[in-house]
Amino acid sequence: MAIDTKKLKETAGTIFTAKHLKKAALAAVVLAALGGIGSYGIHSYKEAHRAEAQALQQQLLQKSVEQANERRADGAAAPQPAQPAKAQTIQHNAPGANGAATSQNARLLTPEEIRSIVASFIGQDETAITFHSIDLKHRHQIYDVECTTGSGFDRIEYELDIDAISGVVLKSEVDYD
Repeated sequence: MAIDTKKLKETAGTIFTAKHLKKAALAAVVLAALGGIGSYGIHSYKEAHRAEAQALQQQLLQKSVEQANERRADGAAAPQPAQPAKAQTIQHNAPGANGAATSQNARLLTPEEIRSIVASFIGQDETAITFHSIDLKHRHQIYDVECTTGSGFDRIEYELDIDAISGVVLKSEVDYD
């Protein structure tokens, strides 16, 4: 089977005319411009969210510093919420003044109290927050909390470490999805 090059050239000549090539070039330019505009819009949106996340992180850091300063100024533990029925008490041995072990009881905050502390800390209503995990690290007496607010492009992820006894926020991280 031989390819008829003459017929192929004629067919290509009718398809790839100057008029058709100009239209194809114009369509390619329009698509490239629209793609560039879309990319710039997405980039601008992400940059704005990144700036918001940094500002929110600064606010949370300032709030954490103020909380720590208030605690130091009071010279006492942070005020505790009302005692719920499911409060846990842990017992551990700590060295006393003479080096002998003494027994101390410390009340751990419940996950419900931690939820309230997180809501207050990030300035949201508790019902607007989706809590993914509230894990107690018994060895360190710290709650590791992961939660989100918003949805879609407005979703914000929070990771917090909260002292399980005093309720002080020890660490906070914010990330926009």
